[in-house]
Amino acid sequence: MIDNTLSNSTLFRNPTNFLKSYCRQNTDWQRFLPGGTSSSWTAYAIDETRGISVQPVDGNQEHADEVTNSRRSSLEDFLTCIASMCPDGFFETVIREATS
Repeated sequence: MIDNTLSNSTLFRNPTNFLKSYCRQNTDWQRFLPGGTSSSWTAYAIDETRGISVQPVDGNQEHADEVTNSRRSSLEDFLTCIASMCPDGFFETVIREATS
């Protein structure tokens, strides 16, 4: 059971503050927050890659593919976290339609 003091705090009264605080703790997700290096992406419904593709440096395509897959996975985790805090019935919509 949550302590009454904690449940009445500003952090818990404002879910946006809670989510931002939580998401900032994951360094892999910081890039997707406003002002981050990957704060722009495409909805899954439009492009299953969400427009995330890392170009190879020095012709190392294998490394670029690993980084691309890692970023795509991190974005899916980030959006799953956000969607899990939405009202009932909106989870799939957020996963499918979310854009930056």
